[in-house]
Amino acid sequence: GQYLLVNKLSYFGPADPQRGDIVVFEAWNQEKDFIKRVIGVPGDTIEVRDGCVHVNGTCLDEPYLDQPTNETQPPVTLDLEEYFVMGDNRGNSSDSRQYGPLPQDRIIGKAWVTYWPPEDIGLVPNPSGYASSGIDR
Repeated sequence: GQYLLVNKLSYFGPADPQRGDIVVFEAWNQEKDFIKRVIGVPGDTIEVRDGCVHVNGTCLDEPYLDQPTNETQPPVTLDLEEYFVMGDNRGNSSDSRQYGPLPQDRIIGKAWVTYWPPEDIGLVPNPSGYASSGIDR
């Protein structure tokens, strides 16, 4: 039920999506846009096991979740210009777990400002530090 503004210039030029960014993108084989969090960036290996998302062997610190990620996802290594995205509502999210890595050219921009409902007006939090803490490349 939220409405937001998307910064379509965020990744123009040398900037690329970072782990933890909330991005809007053209959904896989669908005619609508999705909004998800970047979990893995090119070169990362992503695996879901033991109630945790592992990036390059390290369990992510994801304080923005209100439930653990309970299913199992076998390891997938991202190619150049591929991203692994997941919704914060893990129990009810269509994301890279079902559709595979997201090609960079499908990314429209970074979620920037929420303008509806009024009680949510403000910058969209993009806690990149949470999703990247302790992760080596």
